[in-house]
Amino acid sequence: KAFAPSIVGIRHFINSNSGNNNNDDDGKERENQRRIIHSSAFGSVRRFVGRRVLIIGGGISGSDIAHHLARDGKCQQIVVSVRNKRIKEKMLLSRSIKLGGVGVRPGVKNIDEDGNVHFVPGNTQNGFDKDNNNTAASECIYNKEQFDDIIVATGYRYWYPFLTSELRAQIMSNDAGYKLQQLYLRMIYVHAPSLVFFGITNVNLPASIAIEYQTRLYAQLVQKGE
Repeated sequence: KAFAPSIVGIRHFINSNSGNNNNDDDGKERENQRRIIHSSAFGSVRRFVGRRVLIIGGGISGSDIAHHLARDGKCQQIVVSVRNKRIKEKMLLSRSIKLGGVGVRPGVKNIDEDGNVHFVPGNTQNGFDKDNNNTAASECIYNKEQFDDIIVATGYRYWYPFLTSELRAQIMSNDAGYKLQQLYLRMIYVHAPSLVFFGITNVNLPASIAIEYQTRLYAQLVQKGE
């Protein structure tokens, strides 16, 4: 059957952008073992009481999780790893930092075989250009750290298997599914205006809020016959 318009509003939060589409967690609690999970498997703050938690990513999900843990988690330590300290602290992490108990580190360089997390050096580009004495430095080296839990808050990949391969190639910027393209107002496919996507947002706006306003806007356009 042919439908016009066709609205796509699903599969935004299924494929995690962490290399594992099973959300990196089998649901079993491991009180004495290190856990690595995607933010979608966060669950309850009770899982993290007394534990050292590293959150990789300071976007919407990472900042929200940091806020919940700082407020109710009773964690031993909370650290958020971000690529740019100035942007994330100002725009998203401010609530968590104001609560206290949340540390911010540069991006993760690697995790060694012993479980030590190594961070990239701080510099003027990533905003981590002050040492422990708040003195400017060309490069700040962060000591390796151990964590009980690593929460990968790196978002999701867009994926629409029900679209033809030709259409996916036109709309998706690449096979990784990091972003969509050729969408007017981040909704309407410019080459076929009857195909509409809801929930395609930038990193600064939660999808739930975006969908609310997108549906209102599109309803107005349909009513006007545009």
